[in-house]
Amino acid sequence: MISRSTPITVLVVDDSPIFRDGLSRALDMVDDIKIIGVGGSGEQALQQADQLQPNVVLLDVNLPGINGLQVTRKLKSNQDKIAVIIITAHHDTEQVIHALRTGAAAYCAKDIHAIKLINIIREVASGYYFVGDERKTKEQVDDWLD
Repeated sequence: MISRSTPITVLVVDDSPIFRDGLSRALDMVDDIKIIGVGGSGEQALQQADQLQPNVVLLDVNLPGINGLQVTRKLKSNQDKIAVIIITAHHDTEQVIHALRTGAAAYCAKDIHAIKLINIIREVASGYYFVGDERKTKEQVDDWLD
């Protein structure tokens, strides 16, 4: 759980430099969020998450090498406290289910509004999950997946 006085540390991983940089700059303008690293591949995501120990990882699903779902599974098996938000251009229910089963806390389309993403970052850093537009607890997600 993150207190309001402690910034939420975020690692941004996307293979598109313009998307990664734009997202990082937008989030840098938020007082309670601190970008501590950026990467462009699954391997970089794993290495930086291990080194930097972020609270939240914003992770593209389609990455070169190890894809975002594989990265999520590895992150959650090694560092359970990291909240992963999958960000993708392709949104479908089956992918949402796969993402949540690998340990992601949320699955967002890349056309998400900044305010909504900021709120989701805050919520997953506090231990909640997002399925669509609904905030859920771990138990509610487990029930939804069954």
